[in-house]
Amino acid sequence: MNHSTLIDECRDHRSIQAKTIRRLQQLSQLYMNAAIRYNHPSTTHMCIVSSDRAIEHLLKALYMKQNGCTVPPAFFSLHDIIRQPAQEPVLDLNMVTLVYNIHFLAGCNDLTLLEPIHPSYLARLLTGVDAILLSLSARISS
Repeated sequence: MNHSTLIDECRDHRSIQAKTIRRLQQLSQLYMNAAIRYNHPSTTHMCIVSSDRAIEHLLKALYMKQNGCTVPPAFFSLHDIIRQPAQEPVLDLNMVTLVYNIHFLAGCNDLTLLEPIHPSYLARLLTGVDAILLSLSARISS
């Protein structure tokens, strides 16, 4: 393999990675837009599921950037979030707790757990998700 072929392969790798990361960011934004539209007591579960997916897509994009991957991981767990290097935490403890709670509620089969969620709490939850997404986006852009 000659030097120019190696450089071309590296460019292709970075181009594929950049396109995939942009696509994950776009999907995250679409899910967040859906979460905002579902901010109503009758669609609480869909709001939470959409929020969960928005966070998941950005976490995958950040993982790809930090690890130089061209393909996002199929599954991204809370353990993967916490396992990030201590000197550069991805999220603070409050954000990790919110991510965990949203993920738990999104996977909840008993929707009666979601009935008592007041609309103002749901709005605060969306504000928290937005803060998480802004933090992750900043990390991806840097």
